[in-house]
Amino acid sequence: MTRKLIVAAVSARPYVALAATAAFDVIALDIFADVDTQALAQQVLRLPYQDGGFEPKAFASALASLAAEDIMGMVYGSGFESRLGLLQIAAQQLAVNTQHGLIGNSVDSVRRAKDGLVFFDLLRHYNILHPETRTQAPDQSQGWLRKRMGGSGGTQVHRDFQDGPPDTKTLKPSEFVYQRELSGTPVSLLFLANAQRAEVIGFNQQFCQPGVGMPFRYGGLVSHADLPASAKLALQTAAAQLTQALSLKGLNSLDAILAEDGKVYVLEINPRLTASAGLYATDIPLMELHLRASLDGELPAFQVQPEAKALAVCYAHHGMEIGDGAWPEWVADIPPAGTVIAQDEPCCTVQAQAVHAADAWALAQARVAAVLKQ
Repeated sequence: MTRKLIVAAVSARPYVALAATAAFDVIALDIFADVDTQALAQQVLRLPYQDGGFEPKAFASALASLAAEDIMGMVYGSGFESRLGLLQIAAQQLAVNTQHGLIGNSVDSVRRAKDGLVFFDLLRHYNILHPETRTQAPDQSQGWLRKRMGGSGGTQVHRDFQDGPPDTKTLKPSEFVYQRELSGTPVSLLFLANAQRAEVIGFNQQFCQPGVGMPFRYGGLVSHADLPASAKLALQTAAAQLTQALSLKGLNSLDAILAEDGKVYVLEINPRLTASAGLYATDIPLMELHLRASLDGELPAFQVQPEAKALAVCYAHHGMEIGDGAWPEWVADIPPAGTVIAQDEPCCTVQAQAVHAADAWALAQARVAAVLKQ
């Protein structure tokens, strides 16, 4: 059997690394073509960005140029939930000229998972705790958040939305949901599914790094978070119920808030590869587990290494140009020399590990500060 995979995501590097660790030859499609992505992949195609994902014509053209019988298929990360047409393009084009076509959740599963009406109806059906959520805008925005379904990175979440325009002029009101804002700790569960069962990979704590007009901008996360047993059970139970309801396959993650009352409130599900997958080491490589669960429905026994790992994003404090000097080994997502980074744009990420999650995150923050001083 061939060991060649297409890995597609807005930022594909974490998933290219997972595939390379599992001894796959990788063809990467993303919008950055970072130095480390190029080092890990057999081939990297840098595609133009459009509204949360790839520009459709360029994406279709890239897939057409790659389709071949020696490619297993395509796995995917961010950039598709709000652009389901891209997944449909992939499913149609790759079904003919690759062994397995689209690998992971089907277009229909992703559609249902990111449809506000469907998803929150499922939460109510299973009595899964979640913030008060509605599809119609409240009369007053105070105390409410507006979220674009299918968005990622936290930049699609806003507080003061009542007097402001939609995120883009092309978005429809049905593409948003409105949730009561809860105080608490953002957490997530990374799990492996086969449409019937869900197996825990690990529990994570997530962090925001606010920017101008972006109060919930993604700042990073740490694995093996020290959550209460009741919170872990609630997340695991919700993942199992949603796996069956949505026919989820492969690696997925469930985002939630651990509220001040100790209860867990589910926010959304990410029916795809997520950044948290890059923070876990298993005796059977995670990409291998993703493929076996997606293609064959297998959930083999596996062991997860206990060391906590953190990933933190470095956002530029001011405009900068990337030089050609050496980077520390703990830096990832390194732009090619000469890349111009605008203020508040990500310039790289840093990684850290420790026995405990709090120590790993503290080390990651120290490393962010060190990078930004340079």
